[in-house]
Amino acid sequence: MHLTEICRCMLHAKNVPRRFWVETMKTAAYVINRLPQQRLCFFSPFEKLWNMKPVVSYFRVFGCVCYVFISNHLRSKIDKKAVKCIFVGYDSQRKGWKCCDALTGKCYTSRNVVFDEASSWWPAEKETKPVSDSLHPIHFQLESGEGEVSVEDKGQTSEEEEESSRHPWQTGVYDRPSEEEGEHSRSVEPRRSTRTRRPNPKYANAAITEEEIAAEPETFEDAQIHVEWNKAMEKEFAALEQNQTWVLVPKPTDVKPISCKWVYKIKRRTDGLIERYKARLVARGFSQQYGLDYDETFSPVAKITTVTPSL
Repeated sequence: MHLTEICRCMLHAKNVPRRFWVETMKTAAYVINRLPQQRLCFFSPFEKLWNMKPVVSYFRVFGCVCYVFISNHLRSKIDKKAVKCIFVGYDSQRKGWKCCDALTGKCYTSRNVVFDEASSWWPAEKETKPVSDSLHPIHFQLESGEGEVSVEDKGQTSEEEEESSRHPWQTGVYDRPSEEEGEHSRSVEPRRSTRTRRPNPKYANAAITEEEIAAEPETFEDAQIHVEWNKAMEKEFAALEQNQTWVLVPKPTDVKPISCKWVYKIKRRTDGLIERYKARLVARGFSQQYGLDYDETFSPVAKITTVTPSL
């Protein structure tokens, strides 16, 4: 009974015809054997048999629309690369999905398949209610004898009122509100929160500090008034002296020395907070003249053909 119930649900979920009941039954058994069961201490029959947990990541919705890729040697250059099919199960002999072309009846077993699990090949059946033509007005006599009351058919009118009362996004018809309703809706103001918002004292001082020195200075005069930038420049200068970047020599009389410049940069973390202040002392190389300050540019590069013989 359990297998039959699952088979019935799989057929009706995607409106699959009854002629696919064999594929549906095989797929239902295939899925059940890989599901944990209470009578097996929540182990699946597959795990009890093979002592390994089954992989279910390749499971797809039975009866959904899929597109099977056609190999190059099975089609010409102008033929379509994929065939629209329906998913009808799994192959027990080969690794792949079984798909069936509902138009030609040809079945494919392939791993190059794109699934559209939300769609179905067959549309859902719409139930139509019978419309009775023998609808006549009903007459009945009041007990007080004041007169006769006639009740006519209001079926069509009630349907129209129901359609108009629906949301305009559902019916596509939007009724313009009356002037009184429009004035009433404009007079009602939205309710706003009366809670007093207070800044978090944990980040109050940090925010003030960042606002004061968050800008990157352009000149040395702008940077020397801040303690953080002074510390960054001292750290950079100490690193240059430790690495022996330059050697002090007497200045020639007929040579104009190349000037230098401080470059400042703020390094931030991923959350936007300041991580550190970085200062670099760079030379203004653009002031050099060819033939006067330098003759050629040379950058030593190690080639693998040079290093190989030495090894």
